[in-house]
Amino acid sequence: MQNRVNLIFKRIYLQKDVLRRESVAMFLEGVGLSLEDDCEIAVCAYWQGEIVGCGSLAGNVLKCIAVSPVLQGEGLSLKLLTELLTLAYEFKPQRAFPVH
Repeated sequence: MQNRVNLIFKRIYLQKDVLRRESVAMFLEGVGLSLEDDCEIAVCAYWQGEIVGCGSLAGNVLKCIAVSPVLQGEGLSLKLLTELLTLAYEFKPQRAFPVH
């Protein structure tokens, strides 16, 4: 992908935004995964208006993480994980990094 700077990251509240939830589910199905019912919030990377990567949180568990085959090897998964960990810490600081 020539123009990575045009990636836009958006947070999607999956329980509230039915239309975007369906878009996330369709993207995941396209890469052989399914959106699990307990996923609460997703972070999606968009390029030219299309989802090219996403990951979600279910409580303090990262789930449903995928990158479009076209962008694999471009570092997008690291960016998604960074966004997801930031999100987990912002919303659930007491649960984001449990210590046993």
